[in-house]
Amino acid sequence: MKLPSHVKPIPGFLNWLYPKGFTPFLLNKIYLNNRILRDLETENPKPHSVSILIHEQEHLKRRGLTHSLKYALLPKHRLKEELRAYKKQFVYLKSKGEEYDIENVARKLSGPFYLFAADYKRAKKLLEDLWQQA
Repeated sequence: MKLPSHVKPIPGFLNWLYPKGFTPFLLNKIYLNNRILRDLETENPKPHSVSILIHEQEHLKRRGLTHSLKYALLPKHRLKEELRAYKKQFVYLKSKGEEYDIENVARKLSGPFYLFAADYKRAKKLLEDLWQQA
């Protein structure tokens, strides 16, 4: 798969900070860990790798300082933005007949990495609803 020029590898010394499923974007660039990046560069990447790229590209649509500050400071905004990106990701995964570990994502959204965007029960319910709609 040919990747857009705004997709870059996470610098090696930062790879350990971003385990499977966590992908930072900064200054109009998406940084992918090496495992996902290598898979996307193959002729037939795994649907989950493609879905991560779709998720992050959705975030890039609303980039900018104001958006970044709102994302960092407002849990409701952060949750809304993540759900918007997960919706795109889920539509793609379902179109490929794939499943998704919603409980794991709900734990992440309710944990420190996403600055406690929602409690686990609410995050899980919202994600399950999105999955059903996809």
